[in-house]
Amino acid sequence: MHTVFAWFKSLNAFAFVIVMLILTAGVTLPLEYFASATQDESIGPEALGKLLEFPVYVVVLGPFLETVIFQWAPIRFMRNNFQLGKAKSVLLSALPFGLIHAYSPLYVLAAFCMGLLLAFGFLVRDVGRGHALWLIALVHGLNNGATLLFAR
Repeated sequence: MHTVFAWFKSLNAFAFVIVMLILTAGVTLPLEYFASATQDESIGPEALGKLLEFPVYVVVLGPFLETVIFQWAPIRFMRNNFQLGKAKSVLLSALPFGLIHAYSPLYVLAAFCMGLLLAFGFLVRDVGRGHALWLIALVHGLNNGATLLFAR
């Protein structure tokens, strides 16, 4: 785990965003394929119908607020006040992230996996200057934007 963490930390911001986008696509694409194969409309384009009316929220505001609420605040709070390790902080950040996306069990699983990646990425880039907040919000927003584009 330490070498993976160190490798992610060594990436410049652009490379970090690209790698994170590839990883998040690796989570979302198989689950979206599974959802369409099983006729689970809670994660597919039909579920996005209402959200397509609010692309600014889905791509900008939502990802930023969720990054603050589910990565920035809890991870910093847990690490500073309870001295929790990295793995526990990531897990305890991802769990509520997955649960608030409770459209279906499959969607909760997808959001939990996404939450794990976003929390891990936040920890890697969190050096106290706010860069992690913006980078993770960017990754989250680009992932949501790609989902909206491909769902149409």
